[in-house]
Amino acid sequence: MEVLILAAGYGVRLRPLTLVHPKVLVPILNVPLLQLQLDRLRGDERIQEICVNRHYLAERFPPPTAWDTPVSIRYLDEADFPYGTGGAIRNLWDVKGRLDEVLVLNGDSLGLVDTTAFLDFALGTDADAVLYVRGTETTASDYTRLFMEPTTGHLDPWEAPGREAVMYAGMAFLRESALRTLPTEFPSDWFRDAVAPAWQAGILRLVGYRDDMAWWDFGHADRFLSTYGNLVRTWQERPAAFGPFRARWEAAGTWYRPGLWVHPTAYVANDVVVEDWAVMGANSSVERAVLRASILDRSARVRRTRLVNTFIGPDVVIEGFDIEDTVVATDATGNLQTWTW
Repeated sequence: MEVLILAAGYGVRLRPLTLVHPKVLVPILNVPLLQLQLDRLRGDERIQEICVNRHYLAERFPPPTAWDTPVSIRYLDEADFPYGTGGAIRNLWDVKGRLDEVLVLNGDSLGLVDTTAFLDFALGTDADAVLYVRGTETTASDYTRLFMEPTTGHLDPWEAPGREAVMYAGMAFLRESALRTLPTEFPSDWFRDAVAPAWQAGILRLVGYRDDMAWWDFGHADRFLSTYGNLVRTWQERPAAFGPFRARWEAAGTWYRPGLWVHPTAYVANDVVVEDWAVMGANSSVERAVLRASILDRSARVRRTRLVNTFIGPDVVIEGFDIEDTVVATDATGNLQTWTW
């Protein structure tokens, strides 16, 4: 089975973090999102190759062999501009030839759903597409909100008595019948421009696989810290629930004290105060600081500093400042930038 992880976009909604990293390389508890996506797929023998499309900051991706995964990784480079989600799948189709089925993952969302169970369910249906869905949340948009018949899992475009409102959560299984609807022009959106019109016309049958286990969407800067904080608290309270991610995170850090997750190479002085939660990356050093909802990425050094709602990017040194609701990072050109969060 072919797998495609969507990773080529500019990450506009996640700026300024994506001025530092491509979205799928943003570290979550000191592990890049893309590595966590690969861990989700570990152990399923039906997956023979994983493709990752890339465009924005493509040069910052490590070689495919650098990723820890039992199957081969292949980058699909998109020239000149991102092809969009539909264009990415169409490009995979063109590169690999005709595809019978493909599993598509959003690179910026992460959930505790069992991917193998999802594939077992999808392969056991005759639906043209199977979508991973959850109960609706306040963050659901018109794009992600769908309506499901609870007894059959059948997805409908419109609300009606007996149908449950659900939201698409970033994982889809597409059969050839759905893949054939993809536009040949780029950019395009796989759902809006291809699947949805045929689905709404009654040509394609969509089924939902509902799982309301913990799930996090890291694609929005305005919710990034609250989403990250929710994951940190869940990880501290229920590490056993994290399945394939647990060993990865335990190798990438440890609880220095409640609320403070620290990379093995980081240094934290005893006088550092953690008012809520904080995550420290590789080679970070913190002294005489107050941390609240803070992420200190690799090679940061912070002294005599009060940090509130802060993301510190790579290779940044800050001394003697009081920072609140601010992101500090180096952009793609290496220049120091600050933004109001």
